[in-house]
Amino acid sequence: MEKPPRYAKMSMTPLGAAWLHKRNPWMALACSIALPGLGHFYCGAYFRGFVLMTWEIIVNQFSRLNLAIFLTVMGHADKARQVVNYDWIIIYPVFYVLAMCDSYRLAVDINTRFELEQRQPVRQYQPMSISPYEISFISKRNPWMSVFLASFLGGAGHFYNFKMVKAIMLMGWHLLIWLNAGLDEAVVAMVRGDWLAAHQAIDYQWLLFFPSIHIFNIWNAYSDTVEMNKLFEEENAHFMRQVTDPSP
Repeated sequence: MEKPPRYAKMSMTPLGAAWLHKRNPWMALACSIALPGLGHFYCGAYFRGFVLMTWEIIVNQFSRLNLAIFLTVMGHADKARQVVNYDWIIIYPVFYVLAMCDSYRLAVDINTRFELEQRQPVRQYQPMSISPYEISFISKRNPWMSVFLASFLGGAGHFYNFKMVKAIMLMGWHLLIWLNAGLDEAVVAMVRGDWLAAHQAIDYQWLLFFPSIHIFNIWNAYSDTVEMNKLFEEENAHFMRQVTDPSP
């Protein structure tokens, strides 16, 4: 009797697909530097990523760190010192370093499991999941479509890729940051040509979160689509080897 593999290549549920593939530890670290939690989203640890991102935004808000950075860059260092809440900012470096180190370590560990899974004599795939409320399956998708969708709404590219948990979490934070930063009002004002109103509508404390999560959404949606296409081809090749194998 053939033993089941120790490591499964992938898992498919009504909430989407997850699979082992190589991660770049330095990319995980860079994502965590941009915004704690994003490195874990990159590695597939969505719950940890969501907790760290939530904690980052809470601490940053209470410490007013983003606003202090903005004022410093604009040449108002005295105002920056006045807005900072030092009771909260002293907490920030601890979990910031934790997020960076843990995302790097997680990527290294995932790569080890990936190598072990590749060497198994028996491979395990689950390319489709059918339930009363959802049908999920892997198929080839257009990476540029995921980029297009993510450019307009963070999480939409992951929704396109059947990464439902990641899509919901990132979409939620993307919308919350967009609205609290006042970007909707600012965009309307800029379309009207009223640049002063646009400047007054923006909350720069919230705005500084936006570039990190928006760029990550676009890049990671593209990356996930490319990896899914690789998985689709790999699973198809594995299936064809099985059905054409003449051995009993």
